[in-house]
Amino acid sequence: MTDTWTATTVAISPCGDAALRVTVDGADTDRVWAAVHRLAGWLNHGVIGPSVTAVPTYDAVLVEFDPYHTTGELIASHIRAWDTTAGEHEESAGAVLDVPVLFGGEAGPDLEWVAEVVGRPVPKVIDLVCAKEHLIRCLGGPAASAMMDGPDFDVPIPRLATPRLRV
Repeated sequence: MTDTWTATTVAISPCGDAALRVTVDGADTDRVWAAVHRLAGWLNHGVIGPSVTAVPTYDAVLVEFDPYHTTGELIASHIRAWDTTAGEHEESAGAVLDVPVLFGGEAGPDLEWVAEVVGRPVPKVIDLVCAKEHLIRCLGGPAASAMMDGPDFDVPIPRLATPRLRV
């Protein structure tokens, strides 16, 4: 199905007997992300029924359902009829969470390294991190870890060669 934005498509594929994967593809990643989250919200508000749950990611929605109460074909037909631009200009109903943050020392042993990578003094790195609200794009594993937009650094921060087990 192609909608009104440039080259944006919605593809639906089965994921076993009780789920569908709905992928939204388009040139504007922010609009794709917004469409994915609008679709998940629409599905989670019981449009199809209480036996449907939608989990959004960056560019796809996992739609889980109870096969004793509905079918993948029925859900897919509802999704195909969904207007991908509906609600596009409405404000999100998301909440703002204030998360206390500690910088440096045991609470952030990589702060100086990040400052070196971005070529800024430590206080400026802290200012950049605190300068805006960071949008949670999706929940990842394990345990629904928040995958957020990052600070406005001029360069990407590479992953550590050895992942930190705890901070």
